[in-house]
Amino acid sequence: VEELAPSRSLARHPLFQVMLTVQNNTDAALDLPGMVPSDLAKGAPAARFDLDVNVGEVFDEQGAPAGLRGTVVAAADLFDQESVERLTRRWVRLLESLDAIMDAPLSAVDVLDDAERRQVLDAWQGSPAAWPPAPVMREIEAQADRTPDGVAVVSGSVHLTYAQLDARANRLAQYLVTHGVGPESPVGVALERGIDMVVAMLAVWKAGGVYVPIDVEYPVERMAWMLADAAPAVVVTEEEIAGRLRRPSGAEWVVLDDPAVAAGLAELPDERPEIVVSGSGLAYVIYTSGSTGVAKGVGVAHAGLVNLVEVFGPMMGVGPGVGVLQFASFGFDASVLDVVVTLARGGRLVIALPAERADAGLLRELVTTARVSAASVVPSLLEVVDPADWAGVQALLVGAEPIAVETARTWSWGRRLVNTYGPTEASVMVAAGLIEHNGAGGAVPFGRPIANTRLYVLDDTLAPVPPGVAGEVYIAGVQLAR
Repeated sequence: VEELAPSRSLARHPLFQVMLTVQNNTDAALDLPGMVPSDLAKGAPAARFDLDVNVGEVFDEQGAPAGLRGTVVAAADLFDQESVERLTRRWVRLLESLDAIMDAPLSAVDVLDDAERRQVLDAWQGSPAAWPPAPVMREIEAQADRTPDGVAVVSGSVHLTYAQLDARANRLAQYLVTHGVGPESPVGVALERGIDMVVAMLAVWKAGGVYVPIDVEYPVERMAWMLADAAPAVVVTEEEIAGRLRRPSGAEWVVLDDPAVAAGLAELPDERPEIVVSGSGLAYVIYTSGSTGVAKGVGVAHAGLVNLVEVFGPMMGVGPGVGVLQFASFGFDASVLDVVVTLARGGRLVIALPAERADAGLLRELVTTARVSAASVVPSLLEVVDPADWAGVQALLVGAEPIAVETARTWSWGRRLVNTYGPTEASVMVAAGLIEHNGAGGAVPFGRPIANTRLYVLDDTLAPVPPGVAGEVYIAGVQLAR
């Protein structure tokens, strides 16, 4: 140990954690003149390492090899008996299969038995569900027809009913169509946080286009790169922001607070455009840094949004009149979840203004006065606000970051706290799990696959690993029955 100087930890042996001993020497005979030796039971063995495997050869009556027999001793503070037995069964299966795969690579060995394979490939996957094939904005339109006078969006002192939101989105959609927006045309949206951002999102979809949000708090160079890469047909923006943007080549500029644009919108009827939008068509492109730091556009289809509504609407308790906080940046895909889940189920979308996002006191006042009862936020936000100030919030989705165990325990008291996981490429969320207040210690799991979603933990050869074995997570996206 002194010579190798490995990194030290009191949790493990410094050189190795698993010891394998193969006893294949001739058995020693104890011959003491005048004495007859016999075996004495030595009691339960003590674990010297995490796992201590001892194997000896067995011979039949004729002295021919008859296999191996041995024991596995495991440290009880690291393994329970069931885990050790499962690990041992897998090792035995590997040994039994060696003669059949002697010339194959080790990766060809399958350590899963049939029951375990069915478990990881089928039983633990999201249940299939057939949702309506129409895109999500049709559900929002249907909600506007059911509750036209219900409040749809709140931003500062401005409130829009479902009828008003639908009418404004319809007029802007028609305006976009007259300016060249068609099926799957990318439309950049660079607006300050507020109601216009939601109106523009819905208008793009109603026009058949693809919503491309540009967070106006990004550096100028990043916004310019995103617009150039997305090559939008139209950019919806405001005069002050337009002065900071570089117009992409060939793009139309729709400046909402330009008097000419405002007058043109006012003259349009508020009927819904007769545009056919496929559930399999693109709904939005969100730019994410990925692992290299270079922004990449990720396209997501309408079908994935329908799945979000059907899964997370009930999970968050969203229904007519229920206040849902919209806190995430509109350049982050969680904002799409906030909008579609809330509006498709008749809730009130409460948009936190920039000042409210930056000040815990102002945010507390908003959550209280707007009667917010559900929200999706990052765990780090929960670490800087007081749970007592959010007493009315009965359902919380957390994601995008790991949640600390203590934070999970604190915020799961008296409310529904759901830990979620999902990459941008897979429609915001692919896994969700309810966090129990009295749950066991250790890392908080990110949940189980949601409906119509399959998650696989694979090794570096893309074979499924046994339960409890580390690997990489692979996702099969939403597949909706038609």
